[in-house]
Amino acid sequence: PELDAQQARWETQTLADIAAATSSMEPATLGPWWRSEPLPPTSAGAEAMFATAFAPEQQQQTIDTDNGWHQDDSLVDGAPHGFASGTYTTYLHRTIVAATARRMHLTLGSDDAIKVFCNGELVLQNNTRRGVQPDQEQLQIQLRAGTNTLLIKIVNYGGAGGMYFQSVAETVTDLPSDALQA
Repeated sequence: PELDAQQARWETQTLADIAAATSSMEPATLGPWWRSEPLPPTSAGAEAMFATAFAPEQQQQTIDTDNGWHQDDSLVDGAPHGFASGTYTTYLHRTIVAATARRMHLTLGSDDAIKVFCNGELVLQNNTRRGVQPDQEQLQIQLRAGTNTLLIKIVNYGGAGGMYFQSVAETVTDLPSDALQA
């Protein structure tokens, strides 16, 4: 009887451990995109827009619908998106919820310059002039367990603006996503 009781406890604990491990390996959940209103150049001019930390960049975590932010459901991951023509800076924000700490591999594109912040930390910057295309930039971001913030700054120096975003893979507990799926 004692061995049967130990077996039952072991089976119960093993099933609980498997369930916890399985849920911790679920893919991260990407929230909707929020987009700021286009911000014109300051008195320093268009060339200073990349270096200028506009209000969204200073606040990082805050989406204030009273200050020009709106949810943009037209932004679909995996497709290039064109924006209005002009000389301006726009910010894109979304949350990423992860069950456990992990790395997420992203590919991005921009028209023109781009800066990317994850949880307030600058993780990519490229002051360039180009048309938006898929996979112009590749990076890995470190996510923590729980809610993470992603802020993208696009600086458009003229003509149409644009962005591209795709989450390619996640690495959980140092296992690549294809191994986790198996």
